[in-house]
Amino acid sequence: MSTKNTFWRWEKMPVVNELTVRTITVFDRDRDIVILKPNDDMDAGPYLEGEIHTDQLNVMFDDELVLHARFTECFEDKQDRDVTVRPVEFHLNDEQQDTESWIHISIVGRVLAIDYQASAYTVDDDNSIKSIEHLVLDHANIERSGMHIFRIYGFEDWILVSDTLKQQLQTMNISGMRFLPV
Repeated sequence: MSTKNTFWRWEKMPVVNELTVRTITVFDRDRDIVILKPNDDMDAGPYLEGEIHTDQLNVMFDDELVLHARFTECFEDKQDRDVTVRPVEFHLNDEQQDTESWIHISIVGRVLAIDYQASAYTVDDDNSIKSIEHLVLDHANIERSGMHIFRIYGFEDWILVSDTLKQQLQTMNISGMRFLPV
């Protein structure tokens, strides 16, 4: 990786009438699978809403990515360092479930990616970053990490991807999300 590499912010795009799942993600350790199913403890609101399917499933209350399984190959060589990829058991209703269409991408990579001197950001009372108004990346730290997808250490709300991974996903016509320049 070169310091000239561009990184992009991964962002879920709002899609009118998109299939949305209101659930708390459950990890079944015995089967090494992520389960999406109705949860009796959830507040009011339907478990499934909408009809339009995109390649990134809109899962409320989960900060990780649930992508169409056709993108598995994009993350295989990034396992363990950048991400953990697991199959998804998606309960459509009480009788039907889908165990082949989706994968759960947990972004485990964290990089000290902020150039604090050149960036503009707001901090909370506990001195943690609340928002970033202008981000300048510390390319030397990113290059040392060798990661292609990661969260910013100290500001885990954002997911950054390398230009290489962005192009790979775009070549496969990924839908339901977009890449914003940093």
